Amino acid sequence: MTAAKQKRKESPYDKLRQKTVDTLDEMFRTYLTCPRNMPLYEVMYYDNVQEIRKHLVGMPRVAIQTASVILNITFSASVVGQT
Repeated sequence: MTAAKQKRKESPYDKLRQKTVDTLDEMFRTYLTCPRNMPLYEVMYYDNVQEIRKHLVGMPRVAIQTASVILNITFSASVVGQT
């Protein structure tokens, strides 16, 4: 068996580190709750990523087409009003 595959003896540092991690893990699981389990969590946490991405990225082609239609209607109304 190679040296890399052999389980090495834990040092006092490794034991203390593992004990600290286990203690913190237990504390977090005990005292912290998932926000989704709280009533009205939507007020503080907004997690609809797709909706955010849609508004940030947008749809430039649709926006340009909508703007051109509005401009055409406005321009047509102003031309009709002049005659």
